[in-house]
Amino acid sequence: MKTLSKLLVPAAATMLVSACASNWDIEGTKAMQGQDTFGDALKSEYVMLATLERDEGDWSDAAFFNSKGRAAAMGQDAGPQMVSERDIPEEAMGDLTAAHDRLTAALAAGKESNPAAAAKAQAMFDCWMQEQEENFQPDDIAFCRDGFEAAMEALKPMPMAKPKPAPAPAPMPQTFVVYFGFDSTMVDDAGMSTIDTIISTFKAMNASSVDISGHTDTMGSADYNMMLAQKRADAIAAALGGQIMGGIIVNSYGEGRLAVATGDEVNEGANRRVEVVVTP
Repeated sequence: MKTLSKLLVPAAATMLVSACASNWDIEGTKAMQGQDTFGDALKSEYVMLATLERDEGDWSDAAFFNSKGRAAAMGQDAGPQMVSERDIPEEAMGDLTAAHDRLTAALAAGKESNPAAAAKAQAMFDCWMQEQEENFQPDDIAFCRDGFEAAMEALKPMPMAKPKPAPAPAPMPQTFVVYFGFDSTMVDDAGMSTIDTIISTFKAMNASSVDISGHTDTMGSADYNMMLAQKRADAIAAALGGQIMGGIIVNSYGEGRLAVATGDEVNEGANRRVEVVVTP
């Protein structure tokens, strides 16, 4: 960060640098308040660069960076310096031109979304340009270039979070029916097949309870049918007992809840049943 071999070109000089003493008043620029967050951050970045150049005795570049800081604070930022405004070595032209294009695109949105990183990227680009023009302090060139790249990385849009997959719908209770012969409590082969299905469903659902309800048709007295329905429900509960690790609720409804509505003393096979509800 030594002597600037090429002073400001007309486009930058018109707005940023005049012959007045304020160009070297770095402390005065430091005390200025930017008109917005980006302007204030950019002012601070240029004040930092101006201070470094002043401390090395490079008064031309100190004035250049200080004037850019003052312009930033006053809302008159002209953006990053054009590559053509400095005497850049041919071998560095490609990198700086590409960097200028990337920076210009990033600043369009970055001034609002990440003003601190945007300010750092712009100032470090101008720093890189200044050091690359001098081209005899590789560590200083690397310092500015690396600072620019780090700020540009911070300016990259955050990837949108993938929406969380919708939770799987909660399993619904499953109802199974075991049918019985007339005046019987024996579970036949079809009933045992249903029992196997109930057990596998209970385990697959990681269910918490099984509700067993016994029923009869309307043959016989209501009291007898209540007892018969209880025995049918108990038979199913016994068949499930060793396989069901959860609550088993057993109820008897006798002929009180018919699947098929009939009159009294009607032999109806659809009503001779046990209903089993598996609840998640």
